[in-house]
Amino acid sequence: MAAMGCVQSGGASGNMFGGFLKLIVIALLLLGGYWLFSVCQHALEKHGQDAILVDRCLQQKNPMGIWQRKSDGHLAFPCQLDDGRWGIKFDQCTGENCTAFIKEKLKKLDDFLRYLHNRGFEPYDESAKLLESSVGK
Repeated sequence: MAAMGCVQSGGASGNMFGGFLKLIVIALLLLGGYWLFSVCQHALEKHGQDAILVDRCLQQKNPMGIWQRKSDGHLAFPCQLDDGRWGIKFDQCTGENCTAFIKEKLKKLDDFLRYLHNRGFEPYDESAKLLESSVGK
């Protein structure tokens, strides 16, 4: 995950390297994204079963975009559980998991996006940007 903040260089060799890097990331995800979606001790101690449910949701459905807080580089991976609740996993910019939990009070997508924005997170990838634009933010 640390490579996500890298600046892409121009020219043909830069494009080849960027494509190769994307291929490696996709292959790692397809081969079992366990390294990306694993629950840390803090999440288990503080949030228990909810942290496990969020982790499973992310393994089964993938995140609904990636969000980043520029002040510290933390990443957020939201996922909507089968029962409609919103779960979220936070990682440090190094890729190390900080925590994962379910936001019980947030029922609608725009409420959830407001929650992310209020904590300084902005869309980082195209999926997050499309999700945000779908609710007119």
